[in-house]
Amino acid sequence: MNKFKETIDKIELQEGEKRKMLNNILNHKEEKQYKTKPFVLKFAIFVIGFILLSGSCYALVKILKFDEHFKWLYDKNDEELEQAGVQGTDLNLTKDFDDITVTIKQTILDDTEVYIMLFIKDKIGTFNLTDYFLSPGKTFNENITDDNYMTDYCHSDIKIGCVTKGMANDDEKGLMLNFSIDEKITDSQNVVLRLTNESKNYDIPFTITKNDMKNKIIDVNKVVYNKNDVVATLKTIKLTPFKVIFTMDYNKNPDEISEKVIEDISEDVFNDSADGHNFITFNDGTTMELKVWGQEMITVEGEFGESNAEIVDIDTIKSFTINNIVIEVK
Repeated sequence: MNKFKETIDKIELQEGEKRKMLNNILNHKEEKQYKTKPFVLKFAIFVIGFILLSGSCYALVKILKFDEHFKWLYDKNDEELEQAGVQGTDLNLTKDFDDITVTIKQTILDDTEVYIMLFIKDKIGTFNLTDYFLSPGKTFNENITDDNYMTDYCHSDIKIGCVTKGMANDDEKGLMLNFSIDEKITDSQNVVLRLTNESKNYDIPFTITKNDMKNKIIDVNKVVYNKNDVVATLKTIKLTPFKVIFTMDYNKNPDEISEKVIEDISEDVFNDSADGHNFITFNDGTTMELKVWGQEMITVEGEFGESNAEIVDIDTIKSFTINNIVIEVK
């Protein structure tokens, strides 16, 4: 009975769904020729409820087992990732080529990050991954391989993202590709992943689905810089398990701000030198230095952690200190 109770406790249903299920069971009309004793009726309700909850509703309690390389990179287990609000999608899509077989095992996608976990089976021992790209659409957009469409770190159409982390490929960990998203994509997006072996390309089209990640938006509206005739206001802070994203406002067009003042803002507000004056304070009293960056001054983002990226349970954050201004997280 304890195992049954544990299973039931894990099931999450909307209140309306619970009421509907219970009413359907209780309002089921009995055949007139039978007189059911109260005990038998209660037992029947119990059995029907058990069948419904342990059968058709089983998918509701299934917990995603995250890819081993993803867990290795962030030094988190499945339970810790679940607690942090990270979700993913099991894909298990296999495409066979003459010299390799590619299996896309799992994807993790929110407004800021794309992770694609895959395995490559080298049939003849000549495969050497030299590049990789992610293109929106059902066919690969050849323009995104042109240097004119890329920065020195971008391996993808700017509307999808840029590669930000390394990769590993072995029998245990497989291969993980990571892209940072510069613009929002739809909840379900057709994409083409291109792997390149020297001059040979391998295109794998598939549909990537956005996952329901834990997130929080903090309305700040505080002046965090007021020097050199420039007033910078931190409007909002958006938090995901992967990123901190600032939305900024200025009293003048950022294009009209001198390079010297921009450098000063980058130092004071965005902590460009990482000297410790910008940091996160957690509920347990520990702190983490915060450095953010961006190609523009309006939307500026940063990863958790000083050197290696970390995943953080955003519900454990107590406050931010930006240019010596404390911003409470409520």
